[in-house]
Amino acid sequence: MTKIRISSISGKCRSQKGFGVGGCIGSNCSDACCKYGADFDRAAFELVFKHREQVESLTGLTVEHCFENEWSGEVDYLGGDSIRSKVGPSGYCVFHTPEGKGCILYKLVMTADVSRRVLPSVCRLYPLTWGGGELAVYNESGEDIIEPDCVCLNPDKSSSCNLLVTQKHEIDDIFEHLEPALTAH
Repeated sequence: MTKIRISSISGKCRSQKGFGVGGCIGSNCSDACCKYGADFDRAAFELVFKHREQVESLTGLTVEHCFENEWSGEVDYLGGDSIRSKVGPSGYCVFHTPEGKGCILYKLVMTADVSRRVLPSVCRLYPLTWGGGELAVYNESGEDIIEPDCVCLNPDKSSSCNLLVTQKHEIDDIFEHLEPALTAH
């Protein structure tokens, strides 16, 4: 699968701390990032269908009813396209756990030996995002997507390492390795 090309990394990616040991689940936030649905790249979408029995038993929905009807046509995703998951009656992504914190897809990764690629790239990278060839932190764009009580913003609970270190495995899996071209600004 062709990886996404990144030509620059914002300075905030190097300075903001990443999630600590508890990860996102260890946060006291209300999962506001899950209120929009998620943009699934082709690999994640195909894995949801591959594990449809498990997904459907956890969501109570057929996988066909978990996604919007059309692909975005945006090529800046693994597999060259994305499709958004629907927001359910709870006001959260249909994959948000009914127990109130986290995601059923993360649950499958942790308990059912399902590949991490079932998780949308946007979720695996959070609070990092990308666009126009730049890797950045969500709140750099002026959007308040990162809640103030998120672990990654709490110096007592966040990692001692920056986001590029804590998210390295996901960055390496999603983006082309272009170290000489990666510059902070």
